[in-house]
Amino acid sequence: MPDYSARPAGLDWDALTPTCSLCGKPSGSVDTETGLCQPCTDPISYTPTSAAAPGGPGDAARRPGPRRRYAQRDAHIVERYNAGDPVTTIATDQSMSPGAVRAVLDREGIQRRRTLGGNRIAEDRDPSIVDKVRRLYVDEHCSVEEAARRLGVGVSRVRSVMRRNGIEPRQTGGTAPMPQDVRDDIIRRYNAAEPAPAIAAAHGINPSTVYTVLRAAGVPTRKQATR
Repeated sequence: MPDYSARPAGLDWDALTPTCSLCGKPSGSVDTETGLCQPCTDPISYTPTSAAAPGGPGDAARRPGPRRRYAQRDAHIVERYNAGDPVTTIATDQSMSPGAVRAVLDREGIQRRRTLGGNRIAEDRDPSIVDKVRRLYVDEHCSVEEAARRLGVGVSRVRSVMRRNGIEPRQTGGTAPMPQDVRDDIIRRYNAAEPAPAIAAAHGINPSTVYTVLRAAGVPTRKQATR
């Protein structure tokens, strides 16, 4: 930044002093790159030179400027993300949108973890993703909501992965699990070319439950006829 403290005689210093592009005032503190004076660049932490005398306001503790505050926040976001916290959790705690958190990570050069997104059908069947959902929901007995929170996705996405890969939802409301002999009968009748609606009617269940049993057993399903 130019030094305007020494002013030789014979020059029109009012004309030579640069003007701030924001406030329009001439100032010797105008940055040649940004075109902004110091008060406009950092209005919170700026203290006039006249206030910096010993014992004056300049000696008081200054609040950090916006750039410093954002740097501290961004460092905290990076630290939590590297510790394994999902983007959605960090965003909620920081009162930010998930997109804003991702922008911070990208700006800081952090390689983001792969999450559910993009080609939904292909990723719903990705073995690594299916294993995560199965481990959380089946092995660790997490609820769908808790599994979604830990994976950083929506509840509907976890249900989609479960539905496409035969991970049956736990029975609620005191309903007894389906007996194994009923499952075996469903599989036997379906392999004998009996339609799923007929099998469902015979057992008093929904046709979608028949397909859930078949997928869980790894039985290929036939294409349903369309009108």
